[in-house]
Amino acid sequence: MTRLRFWGLSARRQRVSRLGPQGSMRVVAGALAVALAAALSACASSSSATRFHTLQAVAATAPVSSYAGPPLQVRSVAVPAALDRNELLRDVGAGQFEVRDFDHWAAPLPQLARSALSEDLALRLKPGQLVFPGASWPAAGAELSIDIQSFRVRDGSATMQLSWSLRPRMRSGTGAETPTASASMAIPAAQGAQLQLRLPAGDGAGALSQAFAALLAQAADRIVETLGEQRSVVRP
Repeated sequence: MTRLRFWGLSARRQRVSRLGPQGSMRVVAGALAVALAAALSACASSSSATRFHTLQAVAATAPVSSYAGPPLQVRSVAVPAALDRNELLRDVGAGQFEVRDFDHWAAPLPQLARSALSEDLALRLKPGQLVFPGASWPAAGAELSIDIQSFRVRDGSATMQLSWSLRPRMRSGTGAETPTASASMAIPAAQGAQLQLRLPAGDGAGALSQAFAALLAQAADRIVETLGEQRSVVRP
């Protein structure tokens, strides 16, 4: 609660006494207007405090994937330039977006998405099959790259369109990590896979961030399902 204080009232009493009744009323009205403006400003600042949102992993509903290839790591998650900003955006159609000025991402959206998707995949793969960002790379593995082309929440539903690709990555004899295009590790069936994802969603900022996280989890479901069906496609 904001408290308002008035200073110098004794000096004003002398001034008011010289102004007469009408002058006194003008002075009082002016003081009340200043007090009201200060109160409204205080209420506005307290009600518009910035809220920060993150992306949480979503538990798997299907059995652990049968993927038997080398460990995976999410190399990158790219998002559209319009979404790569501090504020949350909502697509209102006709190429226009509504900016949520007081709802911000807790970190850059690509970073949040990479972390959440990594956790989603870890929940859907066997132990040791997911290398988290920043962890040491094994002797052989595969890098997963995600390119989110669109994300919309409109008319009670959330949609996301993305593509994903996988490429092998080896550790050289010196310990350096290097990508490889070895034919024995080729993964043509997984390259450039497109996903169209959809789920029900509300319009609030909290619902928007939850929908983004849930759609990433759907992407994780589809990716591990595809990789599980191609057990021998990716191999060290």
